[in-house]
Amino acid sequence: MQATAAIIEKIMSAVSTRSSDETEKFYTALIDLYQEELKDKSIEFEHKQVYVSILYNLFNRLVNWVPTSTSNAITGMSVSRAIALKSEILSIIHKD
Repeated sequence: MQATAAIIEKIMSAVSTRSSDETEKFYTALIDLYQEELKDKSIEFEHKQVYVSILYNLFNRLVNWVPTSTSNAITGMSVSRAIALKSEILSIIHKD
C-alpha cells in the first residue's frame, strides 16, 4: 500500500503542474507519464502493477465512453482520439 501511495503522490505532482480543463489532455499526460515510468528497467514489480492497473482503468473508461452521453463525458475527446489512446494503452501494456 505504501508503494501505491508513493506512486499516486508522484503522479499528482507530475500532472498538477499542467493546467488543463480537458480530460482528454489529462488522460494523454497520464499515459505519457506511465509509459516513461514503465520504461525504467529497474522498476519494482509492485510499482509496475500500480501503473498497469491505472492504465487498465483508463482503458476501460475509454471503452465505455459514449460520445453522445452527458453522464460519462470526457471533455475534449473525439472518437478518433479515443481509439488512438486505447491503442497506445494496449501497446504499453503488451510491452510489459
